[in-house]
Amino acid sequence: MTAVLTYYIKLVGKNKGSQTRVMLPEGLGGTAKWGKGLWRDIQSKNGVLLYGREHGYYNSTSNKFRNTNFEAINRSVANLGETKAKVAFSSAGTNA
Repeated sequence: MTAVLTYYIKLVGKNKGSQTRVMLPEGLGGTAKWGKGLWRDIQSKNGVLLYGREHGYYNSTSNKFRNTNFEAINRSVANLGETKAKVAFSSAGTNA
């Protein structure tokens, strides 16, 4: 039996309201639209769905975190659907 994996991202800690709404997209970079629905969801109990094994990437949200100014975030989100072995080979510069 294969486990169903889903990945979420959410804000944890003290929220500064409108200050956070300005700083997070600017800090991450990119040109993605951060609408009210995304802000509501990213602050919710579960966060924003990025990837589900049955569905694959939820592009409307995952793309916001795949093309940031931070390579570690980009790689992490891009590797959500990969096996540990494939991620290790990719990190070493080898295509698995």
